[in-house]
This record gives sequence, structure tokens and C-alpha cells, in this order.
Amino acid sequence: LRPRSVCVASPSPQDQQRDLRLMGSCYWGALRTFAHAMRRTDTEQEEAVQILALQLAGLRYRHIAALFDKGARGDELPLGLPSGLECDTKELTAHEEQATSLLGACYRLGIHVLPFVSPSYPDAFHCLAFDRPLLLYAKGNLALTTASPRLAIIGTRHPDEEGKRRTYELARRHAEAGATLLSGLARGCDALAHQACLDAGGKGIAIVATGLNEVYPREHQALQEALLRQGGLILSEHPPFTPINKYQLIARDRLQAALAERVIVTECGAKSGTLHTVRFARKYQKPVEALRYETYTEASLGNHYLLSSHLAEEYSE
Repeated sequence: LRPRSVCVASPSPQDQQRDLRLMGSCYWGALRTFAHAMRRTDTEQEEAVQILALQLAGLRYRHIAALFDKGARGDELPLGLPSGLECDTKELTAHEEQATSLLGACYRLGIHVLPFVSPSYPDAFHCLAFDRPLLLYAKGNLALTTASPRLAIIGTRHPDEEGKRRTYELARRHAEAGATLLSGLARGCDALAHQACLDAGGKGIAIVATGLNEVYPREHQALQEALLRQGGLILSEHPPFTPINKYQLIARDRLQAALAERVIVTECGAKSGTLHTVRFARKYQKPVEALRYETYTEASLGNHYLLSSHLAEEYSE
């Protein structure tokens, strides 16, 4: 999209009405950068900038959420005192330019930005309450967040040969049956599940722990591009240029568990990060299943633990 050209001649009343309608749905209003480049409502654009600015200012999650969630904010007494965002004018002013610049980068990179109060925000994440992302960054087909069934197929980054085979075969069967497969684009079982989905002609969702301007791990660039070409979706709670760290990887696991309707552990070790996703899934009351192995190896001891401790049901079709 390109900015509308400026006309020095006086517009007709019909042109004025047309331009007002366009401005109401397309323009950033008072925002400085890329002011005429977006096709979303002014309110949603403004909320995204304000939320990001307050995040950059370091304000607490609950404070920011309460400012925008009308259901969580009660009526205030009419005392004539500053209220709502008026109390955070200093923080908004200090970080608005940086927030606007980051959201402009999202536009250039084809990234959708969804405030948690947006009608387009996935309903599945609202179960997280104060753990839901205030802003969600997305590339691809957002309709997949409501597709059903949605299966999270997860496991170790270092599967053995049996684990590789069973992960791929299981993922392909479910993709061929029409399931939307969900994983984290990590090495090992995640990548095998995504590849099986592609090979079956299915659509998949990857939830990642970095900004969407880059791919982690880097060798999965082609895999992510293939997912998007085939109608898939990439989600993150981080703005562009956010580097990776281990805490973000764990936090990402809660989003996988929340979005999935069913979680399947194909192979994981006793100390695998996969167990974080299982813990979140149980917290959100999502069904968790694990593959049983005749002989457990170091790569699959986590499956034995989940099944013997009754933290997961044995996987069945």
C-alpha cells in the first residue's frame, strides 16, 4: 500500500466523504511513521502502539492489562483526577516513537500485530488470563487458530532413530486426516512434525520464541518459509529484533499448550524441555498423551516418566 497523493485542488463533497471513510479505516491518525500504510482500525493501531510503548517503559503486565481490559477495570469516581492512560503520559511520550518504529518494521516485514483486546486475538489464549501476551505477532493464516482439531506434537531435540520414525509417521497420519499440527520449529521432533505436515499437504502452526524478523534455529529458514507458503501460521509474543533466551523458550511452551486441543509427546528425555509444555497443558486442562516404547532409551525416558506417573495417557489414534 502507498500513501494517497495530495491534491492541491479543492475536493468535491463526494471526494471529501470518500476520503473520510478511507481515513477512518486505513490511517494511523496522529502516529508519525507509516501514517498512511496500514489497513486496520485506528483504535487497534493506537492500542498496539500504546501497549508496546508501556512495555518498553517497563511497566508491569497487570498494570498495562488493566488499562485496556474494560472488563477488568471498574468505573472510577468522577473526582476530576488523572485516570487510565493519563497517568502514564510520561512513559507513553518517552517510548511512543520507538514503539511506532517497531510496528512500522512489522508492517514492512508482513507481520500482523494483535492487541489482546482485538476481536482477531485468538480466543484460546484468553484462558491464560494475566499470562496471555498483551501483543501477539503473526505471519500467515490466522484462521488456523480456530481450526479443529489442533494437535501439538512435541518432543526432544535429539530423538533416536525410532523416535524420529514414529514422530514423522504419527504427524503425517494426523495431517492427512485434516488436523492442524502445532509445534515450536525447534530441532528434532518439532521439525519432523512440521515436515510431515508439509509432506502430507497439511497446514501447520509454529509458535516461536524470537521476533519474527528472524528464524531460530537459522537452519529452519526454509522450513518456516515452506509452512507459510502452504497456508501455515507463525506466532510470537515478541516484537521484531528480540533475541532468543532460555526463559523465552519456556514461556513459548505455555502458548503451545494453550492453543492446542490435544498434546502428544512422541519422544523426550527425563530432563527434556518438552516437560514444560506438558506442565502447562495439565494446568490448562488439555489432554496429554505420550508414546509408549518397548525399550526405553535416554531419549525416551521422559515418556516412561509421564506414563508411569500418570501425567499422560498412552497415545492412541
